[in-house]
Amino acid sequence: MTDFLHKLSATLFFILGLTLFGAYVLLQKDLYTPWPMWWLTIVDLPILFIGLLYGSTSIYLSLQVENRPSRSLVFFIFIPALLFFVLFTVLNFWPLLSY
Repeated sequence: MTDFLHKLSATLFFILGLTLFGAYVLLQKDLYTPWPMWWLTIVDLPILFIGLLYGSTSIYLSLQVENRPSRSLVFFIFIPALLFFVLFTVLNFWPLLSY
C-alpha cells in the first residue's frame, strides 16, 4: 500500500507541477487572463499535500526494515507532516479567519 501511495503521489506531484508551470507561463504572457491566476491561488494546498505525502512515503520506505510495517515509524513520520500541512492550511486561510 505504501509503495502504491508513493508512486501515486509522485505522479500527481509531477502533473500538478506541470500545470503550475503552465499557468505561470500563461500568466506571464497575459493569455487566458483570469484562469492562470485562479489556478495558481487554488492549487497551492493540493501540491503541498501531495508533496508532503510523497516525501513522507519516501522517508518511510527508506527507513522501513525488510517490508515489515512499523507503527511507531508511521507515527514519527506522518504526524509531523500532518501538523506541517495543518500549519500551512491555517496560514493560507488566516486572512479569512481574522474577520
